[in-house]
Formats: sequence, structure tokens, C-alpha cells
Amino acid sequence: SPASTEQRGAEVDRLPQLVSNPAPYYPPQALAQRRAGRVVLQARVGVDGRVLALSVRESSGMGDLDRAALDAVWHWQFSPALRAGAPVEHEIAVPVRFVLR
Repeated sequence: SPASTEQRGAEVDRLPQLVSNPAPYYPPQALAQRRAGRVVLQARVGVDGRVLALSVRESSGMGDLDRAALDAVWHWQFSPALRAGAPVEHEIAVPVRFVLR
């Protein structure tokens, strides 16, 4: 319906943008077993660009990779979402991939 589109559009003018995202620590056991995966986290980004809340939205199916992703993203820095030019809190999905090189 048009109303829901308007609300979504009015929510924020710009989503949070990544500024700094140090790579997650790859759990040694996962490396040894050559396990790779993707975790999608739900992050609430504050007006200062820091992560205020974090949860697993889509698990990799491996607890150690999920935990390593959570540990890493707590330390990531974003530029905040903007609404009418002002920073606002906003929730976003954050994919984290563990790739064997």
C-alpha cells in the first residue's frame, strides 16, 4: 500500500554507513576444520555511529562463527543514519562472511 512505502521513505534519508570494520577473529577450530559461513546480524546504530544493540538475525549454523561475528561487530564504527540532515538511531542488517583463503 502507498502508506507503508511513504512511512519507509520517511524513516531515514540515509542508512548508517560503515566507517571502520576490522575483520572478525577466525576461531582456530573453525579454521582447522576448514569451516566457512555467513552470519547476518541485526545492529542498532546510535547517533554517534556506535553499535548500541546486536543480535543474530541469520545464524551461520555454527555457534563459534556467530560469536566471532558478534564480538567483531561490537567494535565496528558507522556514520549514523540521517533524517532531515540530523543523525538518528537506526537498525540495519549486517552480513559477516567467514571465508577460507
